Amino acid sequence: DKMKLVNREEGASWIFVAYMYASLWFQSVLASLELSVEDCLSAGFNKANLLCSSCSSLPEFKLEILEEPCMSCCQKVSLKPKTYSGALLEVCG
Repeated sequence: DKMKLVNREEGASWIFVAYMYASLWFQSVLASLELSVEDCLSAGFNKANLLCSSCSSLPEFKLEILEEPCMSCCQKVSLKPKTYSGALLEVCG
């Protein structure tokens, strides 16, 4: 009977580990997906005005659980400055 109990515990821990790996993989896939405007609104995020820099500050307020859906709804802002090939300067006056 003791042997069966040990095997059940090992089986349960194996299932738990497999579940945790599957959950982490699934969460990473979801985080990489971009949600629709409607999905974001139903989650409480306004996709048109949400910057990803706002999402990365959520853990500071103990809101880690919202970081992944926030990242799926935010606007990614490039830190690279935008350059132009030329400009037209008009002086009025």
